[in-house]
Amino acid sequence: MLSRRVFALALLAAACAPASPTTPAAPADESAAPAASSTLYLVRHAEKEIRPEDPNPPLTAAGQARAAGLVHALEGAPLDAVLSTPLTRTRDTVAPVARARGLEIEELPAGDLEAWVARLQSPPGQRVLVAGHSNTLPAIMEGLGVSKISIADGDYGELFVITLTGELATLERRRFGDAEVEALAAETSSPEPE
Repeated sequence: MLSRRVFALALLAAACAPASPTTPAAPADESAAPAASSTLYLVRHAEKEIRPEDPNPPLTAAGQARAAGLVHALEGAPLDAVLSTPLTRTRDTVAPVARARGLEIEELPAGDLEAWVARLQSPPGQRVLVAGHSNTLPAIMEGLGVSKISIADGDYGELFVITLTGELATLERRRFGDAEVEALAAETSSPEPE
């Protein structure tokens, strides 16, 4: 009977013992590692002057005020890069932010959707400010995996915050520069003191 007890204890000990060192470990699931998230801040250029003969008009005073407001809207948000189309109105919209952060403005052609999407998807983990147009930003966002949106011709001041994590893209809509544009309008419409 003692030998049965010894045998039973030995069997129980073997069953509860950890695997021997010669048992290979299960391979690590590398796809389970968290992907680095990128944060993209996309804006349409601010208010532009209406000049039918000029395909590259500058910003109006309201547009310049809105561009200054973008600095405040992004205060505290880390940025690695600032991208723009080569047109004056897009560059001038993000120039105050680029100056404040000591960043150069990187240019990409407005119509090269593939270049925009590739640049914004790589490297992962980047934080980028982008200035585009009402007819290019929706296509860029769709290329990044965001549902199609539309931007009205007279709509200025939307700040689209896209977070890219692996294949997942999320969109948050904010506003920028409204207070600065309103302050400018109040300043220019007040009567001169006598």
